[in-house]
Amino acid sequence: MMNKRNFSITLIILILVFVFIYFKSPLRANKNYPIVTGTFIQLDMTQNWNNDKWKNELNYLKNNKMKYIILTNASQTKGSTTDTYYKSSISGYKKIYGNIDPIELCLKNAENLNMKVFIGPNFNAEWWQIPADNYSWLNSQIERSNVIADELYKKYHSKYPRAFYGWYFPYEIDNAKYTKTSQFKNLANAINIHLNYLNSKKERLPILLSPFMNSSAGTAKQYSSNWQYLFSKTNFKKGDIFCPQDSVGSGRLNLNEVNSWYTALRKSISKKPGMLFWANAENFDYINNSSVPLDRFLKQLTLESPCVDNIICFSYSHYYSPNNIDKGFNQAYSYYVKSGKLPKEKLDTPQNLSVAAVEKNKFKITWSSPKNTKNLCGYEVYRNNTLISRIVLQRKYGGNPKEFSKTITDVPPLNENTGSYTYTIKSLGFSGNASKPSNAVTVSVDVIKKLPNLISKNCKYT
Repeated sequence: MMNKRNFSITLIILILVFVFIYFKSPLRANKNYPIVTGTFIQLDMTQNWNNDKWKNELNYLKNNKMKYIILTNASQTKGSTTDTYYKSSISGYKKIYGNIDPIELCLKNAENLNMKVFIGPNFNAEWWQIPADNYSWLNSQIERSNVIADELYKKYHSKYPRAFYGWYFPYEIDNAKYTKTSQFKNLANAINIHLNYLNSKKERLPILLSPFMNSSAGTAKQYSSNWQYLFSKTNFKKGDIFCPQDSVGSGRLNLNEVNSWYTALRKSISKKPGMLFWANAENFDYINNSSVPLDRFLKQLTLESPCVDNIICFSYSHYYSPNNIDKGFNQAYSYYVKSGKLPKEKLDTPQNLSVAAVEKNKFKITWSSPKNTKNLCGYEVYRNNTLISRIVLQRKYGGNPKEFSKTITDVPPLNENTGSYTYTIKSLGFSGNASKPSNAVTVSVDVIKKLPNLISKNCKYT
């Protein structure tokens, strides 16, 4: 009888523990649809932000159930010069962007809102040109990062102990540059130099690294195997985070490749107990360097969420925040966070489409905005019902206002079967929804004549 009672109590405890873990999981915190729980912020964008701007930014994030912020570089090195975003006491280092200290402003507001901040100590942009075999260069960069990390910890951690949560490893590894076991061995050594230093200083916080991948440079299995080797050689511990970029925004992975790559990479940390596996979803489009409408971004989250413990993004603050772009992106995402679906407001159709020949078989396409531009984030241009161009609202920082134009030039392909093309324009909404097409305009193009097949006999070619 006693054994039966003990079994029942144990069973109830296990059920309660499971329920607690399930509902506390970041991906389950918002019912049965995935959301992002954090964002990267590059500090150059914040160079003119005052405390109110930071407060607004973090409230936008908090209201969308985000709690993690990754500040990429507290300092940057170029040649023999190191510039810092904060006032450093290290000899020879120079503070940039006036007296504003964006790190302090971020940490102060994060502390008030119970948000967690990862900080990248230093980055040298020569990384993109230095070969992976040059381990002495990387080791020297890590040594500099160690000194800066020590200064950052002493300067801010005791003041903002809840907000200053972790470190960001700023050197982004990829499978085009790092292909050999020997290269991952050297990388593991460099990472250990960093981890061991932080341990020796008692400044060891959770560390997040966010590599990327390129399906044209290798397979998911190969990349996973290399990371598994690295993790077997490094001193990562429970709470550290492996957070690969999904590489969709940069065009290095297609949407249909995402799930298989994350599934493979998950296996790389299988022998590293307690290490977390996150995704870094990209909410931009490399083709026009613009914010991507929400429908594609949510497809990324849906594909990645079964494979990972959590999802953050690059970057809500840069591409969706009202601090840097039209508030419509934030409103659409907030609607999704609350309801699990995107708003699909009706869009008015663009007007006055005209297509004029600039020269032979080259056309200038122009149109006018619809009367009502509410909920509009851009336009889509179609040729014979095939999308050929997408024009999207530009960011305040990092965007180019000239890119948001109601004029484009098109040179259609010529072939033997097509003597004309028909153009239409649609309005594009923040959710990725589109309006009905505009008036259609058809233009004539040259038809390429099919060349006869020639068979040469008894000819010598020299």
